[in-house]
This record gives sequence, structure tokens and C-alpha cells, in this order.
Amino acid sequence: MAEESKNPGAARFGNFINYYQFNPPENRLKFLPANLSSLLDVKNEPITVLDVGCNAGNLTTALYKKLGEKEEEVKILGVDIDSLLIDRAKENNTVKDDISFLALDLMSDSEEVMKCLRDFLDGLNKTRFDLICVFSVTMWIHLNHGDEGLRTFINLLCRQTRFLLLEPQPWKCYQTAARR
Repeated sequence: MAEESKNPGAARFGNFINYYQFNPPENRLKFLPANLSSLLDVKNEPITVLDVGCNAGNLTTALYKKLGEKEEEVKILGVDIDSLLIDRAKENNTVKDDISFLALDLMSDSEEVMKCLRDFLDGLNKTRFDLICVFSVTMWIHLNHGDEGLRTFINLLCRQTRFLLLEPQPWKCYQTAARR
């Protein structure tokens, strides 16, 4: 079993242990507008962000730095289905007051999911996230939960945020995943 967990092809939900070796955060962030935090037009700080499928937190931390460049207060909750990746994210987290990580399967029990999201937002006197980021996750939801699961996932996120930043995977990624 330990051998399988080290094999990136064995990641049924896309939770690759070495993801950022092949997908550095700066490659994603360069596509975001330089004025992203002002585009969010947050009236009462902090800017609240949910990073879905945060893996080991590298992109979460880079996003935090980008959103806070102009001294805005930013609070991020990174969630991932893989508790080992969340443990790694927590260990490497240098801004524990502003970034939290939680092992959470958004496709599981909706009451538990809603409670976790609500607890985070309530602690900040917010009712919704200002931004939810979903980088390279939708294909895995689609493959594991079908069309209806993908619709359910996107609807859940839309109800919880003002803005949704979604990065879909190209068809070639579906083909590669199907071969695994």
C-alpha cells in the first residue's frame, strides 16, 4: 500500500503528493489579473477565500501573498480530500493566523461540509466567501461523481461565494486519467 501512495498515477482523486514539482504556483498566478484583490471589491475586510483541492498548500500560500500585496487583510481556508496532504500543508504553513487547512471532502455529507464552512465564516463575521478557487479539481469530481456530481459541486460552491475562480482541465487530462 505504501508503494501505491508514492505513485502519482495512483491518486484516484487527483491528490498527487508531488503536484507542485510539475505545477509551480507561479505558473497559475501569472494568469490572474494583477488587481485581483481590488476586483473582488470587498467592503468589509478580511478578504475571505476558500481554496478547494489545496493539496500541500503551496498555491494557497502564493495566492495569500498575491491578494495581500496591497496590505489587504486576507483569510484563507484550504481544503483537500487527502488528510496527509493537509498535514503537510499545516506543517509548512508560515501564516497560521491567516491560512487554515482542513481535510474535507466537499462531496461528502453536506451537513458536515456546511458546518465546517460556516464555522470558518462565522469566525470572521461573514456569510459567504469573497472568492472560491478551484484549480484542477473539476475533472476529478466529474470522473468520480459524474455529470450530476459536477453540477452539485459547482452549485454548492456558487451558493457559498461572491466570485468563483474555476480552472477546468483540458480533455487530454481526462484521457490521461482514464488510462491510470
